[in-house]
Formats: sequence, structure tokens, C-alpha cells
Amino acid sequence: MVVDHDDANLRYEDGVYRLTQRRHLTNQSNDPITRYLIRISVDRYPGDPERSNQLYSEIPLTWDEIGLRAWYGRERRDPMVWTAHHDRDAFKEVWLLFSGKHGHFPLYPGESCWIEYEYTVSETHWGNWFQRAVRLPTRTLSVCLDFPASWPPRFGACTPR
Repeated sequence: MVVDHDDANLRYEDGVYRLTQRRHLTNQSNDPITRYLIRISVDRYPGDPERSNQLYSEIPLTWDEIGLRAWYGRERRDPMVWTAHHDRDAFKEVWLLFSGKHGHFPLYPGESCWIEYEYTVSETHWGNWFQRAVRLPTRTLSVCLDFPASWPPRFGACTPR
């Protein structure tokens, strides 16, 4: 699997962060691809694991708060089914299945497609930062952060692989 384009948009508004993630995928294997793993990992206090652990043990991140939705195709016409793989207090792993109410749509060898998903996280569970882990070969990565103008930009270390 190759990610031709990975596009993330994180927007903050009225106490809620909304992440919209779009990926253009190409199947370069010899087998059909029927699912795609995504991770939702939040940290209100990066750099302070004790404080973060206490927060999430007292107020865990929930599926209702996240409100995860996913689509196959560029126009959001085909909602994708998803299933939880790991469900932790501050970390979720989800399989996006290449299927929906209109049946299965595997990504066959040599084929490409767009997938998109979005979820929300309250400011109780997330802070004004964004970090990505790129796990698959990725040709183009774009990130847009839409934070209030009153928040000064801070740049951390970028660790390329």
C-alpha cells in the first residue's frame, strides 16, 4: 500500500477540535485490500505523562465524543463501515472497512481510491498541538491547522524517517 497524498486538517472551534483526514491510496500488492487501520491518539498535556494518565483515567475519551465517520471516494458519497480494534482511555485503533450499505468495494491490485474520515475531540482531551506518525510510504503530506489567531505558533521538532 502506498499513500499518494495524505492531507490532514485540524480545526478548533468553540472548545472542540475536528480532524478531517483524507488519503489517496494505491494498492501495489498482489492481493485486494479490504480494510485500513487508523489511530486516534490524544494528549491534553504532551510532555507531562503523569498528568495525562490521571486525566484519561478519570475522564476517558469515548466513542460518542469522537463521533467517527468515514467515506470512500472524493465526494463523501459512500460511507465506510468501521470496527474498533483497540479501545483505550486516550487511544483508539479502528479498522476502516472497504464496505458500506451498498456492499463491499475492495481496493484491487493496481487500483487507487480516496478515503476520508473525521472525528472530534473536546479541549478537555486535546490541546493546541498536532503531531503525525507516517507509517506507510507516503508521497505527499499536507497539514492545515486552523487555530484562533490569538494562539501564537510554536514549532516542535520534526523527525523524518
